[in-house]
Amino acid sequence: GSWYYYPAVAVDQNENVVITFSRSGSDEYPGAYYITKQKDSGLFINSKVLRQGFGNYIEVGTGDRNRWGDYNGIWNDPVDINNIWLFTEFSARTNTWGTWVGNIRLTPYNKANILSSDTLLDFGARQIGTTSEFKRVLIKNIGYETLQISEIRTSNTDFKIITPLNYPINIATYDSLVLDIIFNPTEANIYDEKLEIISNAENNTSNRIYLKAEGYLINPVIKNSIYGLGELNTELIIINEQTGAGTSLGLTNVKGLVGLAVNPLDGVLYALQDPFYSTNGLSSLHHLNASAGSAYYLFNTDLALSSSCFDNNGNLYAATKDGSLYKIDITTGSYALIDSLGIPIASIAINPVDQQMWASIGQASTIGKDLIFKINKDNGETTFVGNAGTGTNTINALAFGNDGTLYGSIGSNAATLTKIDTKTGLATNIGAIGFKRVRGLALLPDSLTSIGTEGIVNNLPDKFYLKQNYPNPFNPNTTIEYALPYDAEVKLSVFNIIGQQIKILVSENQRAGVHKIRWSATDIDNIKLTSGVYFYRITALDKKGNEFKDIKKMILLK
Repeated sequence: GSWYYYPAVAVDQNENVVITFSRSGSDEYPGAYYITKQKDSGLFINSKVLRQGFGNYIEVGTGDRNRWGDYNGIWNDPVDINNIWLFTEFSARTNTWGTWVGNIRLTPYNKANILSSDTLLDFGARQIGTTSEFKRVLIKNIGYETLQISEIRTSNTDFKIITPLNYPINIATYDSLVLDIIFNPTEANIYDEKLEIISNAENNTSNRIYLKAEGYLINPVIKNSIYGLGELNTELIIINEQTGAGTSLGLTNVKGLVGLAVNPLDGVLYALQDPFYSTNGLSSLHHLNASAGSAYYLFNTDLALSSSCFDNNGNLYAATKDGSLYKIDITTGSYALIDSLGIPIASIAINPVDQQMWASIGQASTIGKDLIFKINKDNGETTFVGNAGTGTNTINALAFGNDGTLYGSIGSNAATLTKIDTKTGLATNIGAIGFKRVRGLALLPDSLTSIGTEGIVNNLPDKFYLKQNYPNPFNPNTTIEYALPYDAEVKLSVFNIIGQQIKILVSENQRAGVHKIRWSATDIDNIKLTSGVYFYRITALDKKGNEFKDIKKMILLK
């Protein structure tokens, strides 16, 4: 149920009624609401949100009553009494009230008048070459005369209207036009743009809706370089493996990042936000620009994760402080529990030489603070290796080098880079990093070898696969990734929706490994293709006669 309190009422000159009030419920914080009733209707329309509540409110002061409603109000505009202004209280945050101002009009203007459901659309941060989810805005006519729109345009083509439009667009009284807009950045930049609607509206012949977004670039790491998260994990650093000295690459702009890991398939850094710093006590996954340090949100999890690492096939593993080990899909955010290890975990890392997972013990341990373990990443079984010899100093982060050298970081106020003997677990100090409590280390071995311009070979994948292209939808470029566990004769082709082959992307014998092909939406004659649905198909035949076939759909959206 809901509780309604301190209502205020106003009536316009045509006897239409508006009531505003505060409302709370068992599943909602106190918010600002209103209801309306037209003159000829005997019923009030269901409550509408003016401003939702953002926290619980208990404020009794020196008395025994929860004070509320001191500032609810409603007024007819003295210039035009059919315009009604609402001044309604809501919970702005926990135990803090706020007041939200709104304007309601139930009587149409004589001339065409335009009203948009939003004046600002914020698309947030998007990686260059990817496409945002659409933002929707409603364009409404609040006049008796037909609203005629002659043009709708954006000031930057990286914002695209995907709603089909045929001009002129005529909107009758109280009807609306739905506009869906996407953001597809082509440059690293802060976007402050606008969508402009040209019409015959009396109140605004050139109505503007502001468009805000950020385009960013994700650069991969430098191979065989140690990266870390320093200064209480708000700064990306690069560490000299000979001296231990760290150098700042830039601020992450996200507080409390831990569990730094590098994906060997593309060299991209990932990190988790420590649950202590999140608003809900759970972890979110971010990817980082390795050349500048900035981190960008990917998705939330419902897990309290504290460390992560990749295997050679690009699978992400993550652990909680209490020792639960998970495998996470970095594309969808879905996860699977491998096992509860029974030991608190500070950091995990996988040796690229033999794919063995290693772990250091967490601060909550009652059996020692400097213990090193091996973990079977398939079933969670643990094997004790030895004591690092660092006493009460936990090994905050682990990372492996190209030859199986295990590095670690210890210390809170002044972090130190160490080298850990994988036979005994004993740590030897290399040198001071120069940053506080480094809780993330990552290194991409230099054994990765380029294939042409769009592929890399890692330790070999264990099966064939064809991934969904990315971005998708795309314009004009997209990347197709596939894996070959053995050398194979490969053909990768693109087809239109009626099954005609329009482009051959690959037709050759290729080495085993992970391959990436970038396609610029052109046909066999290098003519640009039109928007629509296309399919890409792979066939791969290895020397043993094993054949792999797969086909996937992609969308070109201009």
